[in-house]
Amino acid sequence: MTVPDTTAATEIAIRISGLKHQQGPYPVFTGLDLAVPAGSVFALIGPGGSGKSTLLRMIAGRTTPDAGTVEVADGTDEVAAALDGPSASNLSVTAWLCSADRADRRAPADTRDARVARALELTGLAEVSLRRVAELNRGRLRRLRLAAAVVRPRAVLLLDDPFDGLDADGRARLTALVRGLTADAVTVVLATHDDTGLDGLATHAALLRDGRVTDAGTLEELSLTAPSRVRVRTPDLALAHGVLAGLGVSDVRSAGGEIVCDPGGATVDRICRALALAGVRIMGLARL
Repeated sequence: MTVPDTTAATEIAIRISGLKHQQGPYPVFTGLDLAVPAGSVFALIGPGGSGKSTLLRMIAGRTTPDAGTVEVADGTDEVAAALDGPSASNLSVTAWLCSADRADRRAPADTRDARVARALELTGLAEVSLRRVAELNRGRLRRLRLAAAVVRPRAVLLLDDPFDGLDADGRARLTALVRGLTADAVTVVLATHDDTGLDGLATHAALLRDGRVTDAGTLEELSLTAPSRVRVRTPDLALAHGVLAGLGVSDVRSAGGEIVCDPGGATVDRICRALALAGVRIMGLARL
């Protein structure tokens, strides 16, 4: 399918073209294209196994695709990725964060203490800065991973399922941190399995399914604007018919492996999620 280009007149921070990748016998990406506007908070939304985490690792330069290109305008040295770790450690939170910063060859040593202190404050870890990393619960380990990613300011920040395991305070701090970064023109890309918590935070999103982007645009376009007609390409026509009927869509017509319908106020995001949760194999989904 053709994904609408909403970035024609916008500076692009990350451009992905024709991405193909396979893990063992299983295809992860089958020709993925995506453009992330500079300064945006871009959400990658998709079910488990849709390749969100793999895509983040490719943007960070940690995984090489089988084919296609991933271009970061400022280079991968300017990508901060809260993707891995921290593993169990007997170091204190502060010592671990200093060690992680020391491993960054571009991190200036003379400002390390001040930057580490600020990262701990931003992520709500200052009060446990002397505690051993091995003693932290899951939510605080996620905060420490985030702190390591923001201790040195960079042009792009990648977050993998950032709200998972966070309490209300952690979510509030993460939202405030992301807003502060985008105010400084940082581009933030986050992967999530649904759109919970994205309102007021994300500016753009892409829906991932079966190795491709099925829809992309501003959050308003995806979540707040219902299209006049929607076309779904799927081999599961009968199952898709039942799901669409449950959403209250009308004028459903199918032929040649495609369904065209009047969504009746349902957004593309809602339709895509409902079909995916029901196990419908989506080969393409587009507004008409």
